[in-house]
Amino acid sequence: EKTDDGTIMGPDCSTPMPTDCGEEPELTACDYIYGVHDGGKNNTQLLRYSAETGIEKFGVELPGYDVEALDISPDGLSLYGASGDDTNNPGFLYTFDMATGALLTGNPTGCTEIDGISFNPVTGDLWGWDQVQGLIQFTGNNCSPVLPNPGGFEIEDLSWDNAGQTIYFTYNHHDSDNLESGDANSTYHVGKYSLNGEVDWDFCNMDVPEIEAIEVLADGTLLLGYNNNGGQQFTLVNASSCALESTSGAGSTYDIEGLTVCPPVAD
Repeated sequence: EKTDDGTIMGPDCSTPMPTDCGEEPELTACDYIYGVHDGGKNNTQLLRYSAETGIEKFGVELPGYDVEALDISPDGLSLYGASGDDTNNPGFLYTFDMATGALLTGNPTGCTEIDGISFNPVTGDLWGWDQVQGLIQFTGNNCSPVLPNPGGFEIEDLSWDNAGQTIYFTYNHHDSDNLESGDANSTYHVGKYSLNGEVDWDFCNMDVPEIEAIEVLADGTLLLGYNNNGGQQFTLVNASSCALESTSGAGSTYDIEGLTVCPPVAD
């Protein structure tokens, strides 16, 4: 702004590329939360979310891929996905372009229905959950069982904590014996597995709608993703008290199967 005598008041916005004239900084790849939507039984659509943009599609739809899980590599440069069993390529491990969402690679793992993947932030090893083999660890593109599936409920997703010592699970008990049905009447829980082998399946009992995704954020808060919960897609949960802290993503009706964020930046 100029006064009558030509004096500039405040930042000079007449110069190219002003740095403090109300310009919003461009978002980087690690400013987003990434998710995967399951259209029908197996049509995959990557998503990304920020407070500035809301939820938006990321890349093209991949019909028949049934990607059920996402995670970002410890270096923050690669987006990984894994498929369930409603596809011609069950148990595949995929990579996607972090800038465009484009599919880059896909390889079989030896597993048949992967519902969650997570990199240990300390060791860099990729872990996951297969509905047949249970908790798994990947060596290259091959999966090996670590903890058997105890049965009686369905693991929906998992995530390592930031110390690389504990895996958090989200799972449900269905009213039906068929684990693929009865979601509306299910009870949802968060459990945890520690590297010393201890498992606490009743860490959190959640009186909330259908949870299908979980991610540990940089501050240790648990981010939960819902399946088409009347427009509310995300909930933050205190990992110590299990208290629900906030919801976001209003207005969208996606079936979020997996969530991921970039790993915390080292001090």
